[in-house]
Amino acid sequence: EYIAKYKADLNSGFQKLNINKLYQAILFFCENGMLKTKLNKLLFYADFTNFNYYTVSITGARYLHYQHGPVPEKYQSHLAILQEEEFITIEETPIIDYIGEMIISLRKPDLTIFSELEKNTLMEVMRYFKDFNATDIRKFSHDEKGYLETQDREFISYAYADNLQNIRKGS
Repeated sequence: EYIAKYKADLNSGFQKLNINKLYQAILFFCENGMLKTKLNKLLFYADFTNFNYYTVSITGARYLHYQHGPVPEKYQSHLAILQEEEFITIEETPIIDYIGEMIISLRKPDLTIFSELEKNTLMEVMRYFKDFNATDIRKFSHDEKGYLETQDREFISYAYADNLQNIRKGS
């Protein structure tokens, strides 16, 4: 209840939070290691892209405007649970001028919980951003209308999914 005490609405992509799908999406994106900043953006793009295509998010996560871009609500709690349950490990990784957190899956994701359309969205987002580093995807997300029109710690409504740049079907 602490993590997901909210109703399905436009801030959650018309889904209640599906913890299992959120955690399996994290495992999927982190199979080969992923910096936390990039992971948060990949989750955002997967949910918002799926909403753009099908009017429903994959995970039901709500996203907040943070300094480094959109992040799932209570993302630190989710990562702590996954680490405690030994689904992921988190390693400090030196990046040019700071120390980043590398999230590494310790288990294979269970992709059977996703529909074929959801799996396609996850793979499409992963493919599109494969060559983006954490700084690139952060900058990219800062140009999203939903980010530009919200303030720090404010929810980013899925209504902005129609305005996603460059990754929309047919673009």
